[in-house]
Amino acid sequence: MSDASLEILLKALRLPFMVEQWQQLEQQAIAQGWSYSQYLRFLCEHEQTGRDNRRLQRYLKNAKLPTSKTLSNFDFAACPGLERRRIVQLTSNTDWVKRGENVLFFGPSGVGKTHLACAVGMTLIEHGLPVRYFSATALVQQLQQ
Repeated sequence: MSDASLEILLKALRLPFMVEQWQQLEQQAIAQGWSYSQYLRFLCEHEQTGRDNRRLQRYLKNAKLPTSKTLSNFDFAACPGLERRRIVQLTSNTDWVKRGENVLFFGPSGVGKTHLACAVGMTLIEHGLPVRYFSATALVQQLQQ
């Protein structure tokens, strides 16, 4: 099989990251004496990593989250009534999302409700779940349309 026909097959199978790297990895495999299965495993790992990264970037773009609002820069000391462990629990165990449960943040203006919602959304994306951010006003307007 020629190199050109292998590249055509990889494109037909929609394996874009293998198309990018198969030749470079082939040279590395030859130089380091990899078995066929090692070479194939590295190719597949590269494809999976590329797909995961592309999905993460797509989820981040579609979420329309403000990028500066993360749990690491949220001031929990400014909200003494807020239990940090409950927020961490929301972000570490995503079963509530799969069950279709909601999370609502209530409080006066300026206490960090939006920041927390965005931070939770960002960690859900990191866990491979799609998220979409709306302000309450924008959501109501969209629903009215």
